[in-house]
Amino acid sequence: MPNSKLIAITGALMASTALLAGTAAGSPGVLGTPSARVASHSAIVDVATPTIKPFAVLHNANYATGGVALRNRSQGVIHISGVTGKVQRAYLYFTYLFSATPPKAIPITVTRLFPSPSATAHATVSAKLVGTSTDPCWGSSGGAVYRATVPTGLAKANGEYQIQPDASVVGLNTGEDPWDSNVVFPLDEGATLVLIGTGSQTVDLFGGKLAGHEFGGTSFSYNLALSSAPSGTVLMDSFGADGQTGGGRTSGDTDDTVTVNGTQISGVGSSGDTDSDWDGSSGFPLPQLWDDVGHDITSAAAGAGTLAVTISAPNDCLITVGNVVAH
Repeated sequence: MPNSKLIAITGALMASTALLAGTAAGSPGVLGTPSARVASHSAIVDVATPTIKPFAVLHNANYATGGVALRNRSQGVIHISGVTGKVQRAYLYFTYLFSATPPKAIPITVTRLFPSPSATAHATVSAKLVGTSTDPCWGSSGGAVYRATVPTGLAKANGEYQIQPDASVVGLNTGEDPWDSNVVFPLDEGATLVLIGTGSQTVDLFGGKLAGHEFGGTSFSYNLALSSAPSGTVLMDSFGADGQTGGGRTSGDTDDTVTVNGTQISGVGSSGDTDSDWDGSSGFPLPQLWDDVGHDITSAAAGAGTLAVTISAPNDCLITVGNVVAH
């Protein structure tokens, strides 16, 4: 169910009018950032830092994720590498920006292109609404996050998977630049596929109460409550919507940073990864607007049972979707 703590957007018609007026007037504001001329934007959704428990815990496991950006596209291909052993479970996340109330479920077609395409390598799954957010500065009425369980007979190994959301959540399928002023709702954002294999770690999946937090021009903090305190290597993948470099191919909006338990793991100033986790890298060079990134956070986790995550986004509007942690 959608997070009840989220602040509802009001004046959707005013938002659309402001958006059109801004683009027609050649507004210097960049869509998808706090500078865009859209309806009043809530800098941060939750007053208190939420603590998120895993919605699924798998033992004797490992995982791999892959993401694809889908703005102005009817379909895309996700590449998965790194999962080992028999796949125990598979989940697909999808997000779009809506102008009308999002349905409780939508169909999404998943096709395995490699390896071994066959009759069993194709299925339409029902993705259920797990979170909604306010508008990430595009003039929409909000963002909708969906999750589907994918049959392991289909998502059974590393490879290539084609993702095709229902046409009802795709405004344009032309592949055009999202910042060309031709904004047609609904706006699909992107998708991530998570495969849980067989290995030697415990894998915690977060995404129910985490999904749908929107913020921009500030920082957002949340706590991931691990199923047990880690004693060895800790890996974390994060995925979310609407990250960008500044609008189209323009660079400059890459000052987002992420810290875990007070240790900066990405962005300018990080000792390990100075690249932004929220620059739309799943869709480089265009359309951007989706990120799926991973880090070895062993030193930051340091045996702690909780991961305190802080994302700073001074010049972007973002939607958190999910995290996967192996420990």
